[in-house]
Amino acid sequence: MCFWKRHKASYLIANKKERSLIPIAFFHGDIYGPMQEELVGGVCNYLLFKDDYIGYKFVYCIMKKSKTLSCFKTLVKTIHREIKCTIKTLRID
Repeated sequence: MCFWKRHKASYLIANKKERSLIPIAFFHGDIYGPMQEELVGGVCNYLLFKDDYIGYKFVYCIMKKSKTLSCFKTLVKTIHREIKCTIKTLRID
């Protein structure tokens, strides 16, 4: 228990230095699944991207984890088309 508290505190200190100061510059990504029960259409995984600055989230429901790269490419194209910005850093667990 004590180890977890020390680890958590050092993690928060390290992240304060790397926080984004502008929108769309720093993104976090994570893949969740497979879920125990499939969703509508056979979807059993989902992919989450979160902007570090404003906290806006993009969620993609995917059938296979191999679709992750195509979803990320779609996200990059959408952001570039709508906002005229590019993602500078992507952190994936």
